[in-house]
Amino acid sequence: MSVQDVKKYWELKGVFVSLRRSLEDWLYNVKLDKLKPSRNAMLKWCYQVVFSLPFEYFIYALIVLNIFPIILEFIPAISDKHNLELSVINYIFFSGYLVEAILKALAMRKAYIFNHWNQFDLFIIILACVDIFLDHYLETTAYVVNIHMMKIVKVSKMIRLTRALRLVKIIIPKLIEIINRQIHKQLSFGYDIGKGYVIGEEHISKIIDHISDDKSISKKLKSILEKNCQQAVREIGLLQRDHPEIAISVKTRQAIRAVLNSERDAIHTLVSGGLLDDIEASKLEKMIEIKMKKLIKFPPTIPAATAEELLQNLPWLNKDSTQIQFIKTVAKLLFFDFGDTIIQENDDPQGIHLIVSGMVKMTGGSPNLGGKRPKEKTRLTDYRSCGAIMGELNCLTQQSMEMTVTCETATQTCFIAIESLFEAFDVFPEFPSLEYMIWRSLAVKISTSTFMEHIIYQGWSYHRICSHLARAYLVDVEVNRKFDVYDGTMEDVVVIYGSCDDLASQCSYNAPALISRTTRQVLGTANTTKLLIVPSAHSEMKRTVSELPRLDSVPCLRHAAHRRASRDDRSGLLRTVSVTSEEGSPKRSCSSLEKAT
Repeated sequence: MSVQDVKKYWELKGVFVSLRRSLEDWLYNVKLDKLKPSRNAMLKWCYQVVFSLPFEYFIYALIVLNIFPIILEFIPAISDKHNLELSVINYIFFSGYLVEAILKALAMRKAYIFNHWNQFDLFIIILACVDIFLDHYLETTAYVVNIHMMKIVKVSKMIRLTRALRLVKIIIPKLIEIINRQIHKQLSFGYDIGKGYVIGEEHISKIIDHISDDKSISKKLKSILEKNCQQAVREIGLLQRDHPEIAISVKTRQAIRAVLNSERDAIHTLVSGGLLDDIEASKLEKMIEIKMKKLIKFPPTIPAATAEELLQNLPWLNKDSTQIQFIKTVAKLLFFDFGDTIIQENDDPQGIHLIVSGMVKMTGGSPNLGGKRPKEKTRLTDYRSCGAIMGELNCLTQQSMEMTVTCETATQTCFIAIESLFEAFDVFPEFPSLEYMIWRSLAVKISTSTFMEHIIYQGWSYHRICSHLARAYLVDVEVNRKFDVYDGTMEDVVVIYGSCDDLASQCSYNAPALISRTTRQVLGTANTTKLLIVPSAHSEMKRTVSELPRLDSVPCLRHAAHRRASRDDRSGLLRTVSVTSEEGSPKRSCSSLEKAT
């Protein structure tokens, strides 16, 4: 199955799309923000009156009131008895419609005739003129009643009914909302299928070696799978760019389902361990089943997060209001066009980019994790979209960038300069410091991939691994220093940066690597080695600075942070600046988060 076979599930085609396009064109073809009032006092007054809510409500009330005399005309007894009164009422309503048309024409001037609703109103007025002419014609031939005259009376009454069609303007937004709901369901279904396709391709790629003994065939198949996976990720990223609210809804729904499934597994574990009886387990499973069924009616869209909300939810800020406020103060919003380069390979790190909107393409080598014997680098291609963070590791280690990041679409990022980041490290040194939290966040990401590739954890889901790592903490092992592992308080130890040797077996571990549980002591062999330790279930995680080795051997902490020359510009959360290219033309711009919100 190719990407094109999957893509058809989220391509917008069919009757709903055509109908929505027609209704939106009918409703919004002339934008009010493009219509400027005339300088003439009378025309300006007309503009203010026509585009006011009271005037619009008055016209709708006029249309509704006009329906009642029209209905009365279809009742012969009332129509014959009050023919004169009904005719006068008809002239009054016609005058109201005519005044409305004149005021709109004066207010909108040339744009009046290009609006579909105004064209429809003119059509109604013309029909009303025909109706009045027929009414007047019947009055002049009142005593000449024949079948032909009766037919004209029926036509005249039917013409008046068309005035009620103007109420369709109230219904159209609701119709568009219903159609959008159906389209969002289709896109949500397609996004689900796309993600499933990517996961399936990744799983198949892992078992190719077991399917084929021929290495050349395995290599060719892996190449095809990788290409399909990249294309699918790109298409899903474009879908997320165009409809971020749908992607957020799908991810939220999947996260809720994963949590509920995890709870169900926990119930089964407790039952098998004798901690829950069957009746209690049955009640709990029924509650989970009810919540699962509620996901069927889960909203297909959830509004996309703003730049400020994305900053507040950075994993390493840990909801600390003081740190969040400081980061908002020093951060900037940057805007990039299609094809712009955000990060260039082999350049020095400039800071951290948080993607607010758009999609980027990342090409380059695998990240350097500081091992004594670095692993062979492979060229990678990946796509990232809203919420992705770039440049964390390189800022911490001050190593050159391994990836080139280019914009696949117009992209907006929240940028934290490296100088501001170092300054934040000095401002928030208390344990757990900001630097420690960034390292821990990276360590969890690295360890998750390592666990999923290890044979012991092959049957574990992604969410189960994340739960397993939730209580993990970091320690530093300096070069030629020994460190005891698996001393009864540790369940797993992962080398996430640097390298170390097992003193007993002389086995080397280069990051990322899961240290064997038979190891009792390791020796740091890199300038900086960082271990992520998962404490055992019966031990308490070390939480004080004295219990953890000091986090002072990172290259970026060997020097004092570069202070800003001036902090007078920090009146907003993000400053507005303009970045120019070497040729002097504006390349990208940034604005204040506080102003944006």
